[in-house]
Amino acid sequence: MVELKEGEPALPAQGRAPTERRSSGLAPAGMTLRDHFAAKVIQGMFAHGAAIDLGEERPGIYWAQAAYAMADAMIAERKQRV
Repeated sequence: MVELKEGEPALPAQGRAPTERRSSGLAPAGMTLRDHFAAKVIQGMFAHGAAIDLGEERPGIYWAQAAYAMADAMIAERKQRV
């Protein structure tokens, strides 16, 4: 298994070094492992009907927070096993 450092891109943009920044200077070149895991979590939640409208004012915020919480748990577990 390839070990990624915290914040290092999981899916680096083609032709860019992992540490190179986008022109905006706000994000690394590519998606972080945390973002990748959160995207997979939220995709699964929606695909399996878990992401239903809870009647909350901003349900998108709830689902994003839940996805990143799960991603953080996945990263923590991964660190224990590497």
